[in-house]
Amino acid sequence: MTEIIIINSELDKCVSIRKNEKSDFVYSYNNIGELVRNSLDKDQITFVLSKYVAYRDKLEIPSKNKSIFINNAKNIIEQEIDSQSQKILVQKHKHNEIPYIVISDDAVNTLNFIQNELNLKYNKILLEKDLYESNQDMWYISYQEDGITIYFDGKVLQSTDDTLEKDIKVLLKREKKPETVQWSYGLYADQPLDRIQKLQLQLTSFINANQESKHVMKYLHKALSSNNSLLNVSKLSNPYLNISYSYLANWKSFNLLLISFMFLVILLLQYSNTSKFTSQIELRYTNILSSVFRDIGSENQTDDLDRVIRKISYNNSLPKVNYINTLNEIGNIFNQPQLKLKTINLTEQEMNMTLIAQNDQVLKQLNIAIQENKNFSFVINSIENIDDKKILINLSFTYRNV
Repeated sequence: MTEIIIINSELDKCVSIRKNEKSDFVYSYNNIGELVRNSLDKDQITFVLSKYVAYRDKLEIPSKNKSIFINNAKNIIEQEIDSQSQKILVQKHKHNEIPYIVISDDAVNTLNFIQNELNLKYNKILLEKDLYESNQDMWYISYQEDGITIYFDGKVLQSTDDTLEKDIKVLLKREKKPETVQWSYGLYADQPLDRIQKLQLQLTSFINANQESKHVMKYLHKALSSNNSLLNVSKLSNPYLNISYSYLANWKSFNLLLISFMFLVILLLQYSNTSKFTSQIELRYTNILSSVFRDIGSENQTDDLDRVIRKISYNNSLPKVNYINTLNEIGNIFNQPQLKLKTINLTEQEMNMTLIAQNDQVLKQLNIAIQENKNFSFVINSIENIDDKKILINLSFTYRNV
């Protein structure tokens, strides 16, 4: 009998789900050691890493210097994330993309404990997103008591009961309408279906898609049967292991500084992106980072805001209840057409931005917005003039209620 154990960010509150003799789902909450020891069949446990402890992403391989880029993928990724509290597993490249997994140190330690102390090496591991392989025609909505996650065409959007209808309407203006919307429930606790049914009824009037509700265990079985490249405990407990790549053997050694510069340019292009994802959220609220991400040419904006949302989820100084609300709060402060984002970086302690103001008036308006805001504490690190009247501003901020 298959059993699922969800590894949470709060490691003493992991969740076990299995069926009893009456075919009812039984939930247990404890640390990972106790949950495994109390399992009826340890070999049948599938571990699921919560979205708060691990996520997938990918790098696009440039058309030139492919082998150099591939061979240095891990070094390149490390420059983008906060590697002090997270580890990286670089996977085998497919076509022109290098997939990788970022996993928190706590989750790695937990997997090491499972392997070394509990002697489970070959149990399968899924990331939460692996349960929902969305595409243009098939969307998934994972309902949880503390929030809703929408999976659409390989992308993810956080939502709530109160904003779900608006969020879906925004997405439908930018995405192809799905033929089916699959609802998932029961990931962290047993849940009655009445609330989901009410939300389904709200969507029926405008989404015009088949809506179905299934317990998360149904999606687990589907993921296990359809995915032939699942990781196991021993593989993911060593996240610095680079899976071998097929690339030309006669590549020349390259100065890492040059590689770093090359990737910095790529990052700037990605961060300076105003994709449809920003536009989707701007339609719902007046502006979300609209001025920050405005007028900067890029074709990968979805990844930009996805990355910011992900990093907020790992950030101790920003609110985690609703990432979209956080983006709105930030966007309200920087909502000025002549203010542009140059770089953005998040650590566990703070968010840092480098901005370009077109003139003194923009700087004055920004200062007023900073003084009037009630959510963030700001520190201006530097201000300097560049290119005629333009002003370069570097600032850091944290959430007041941290």
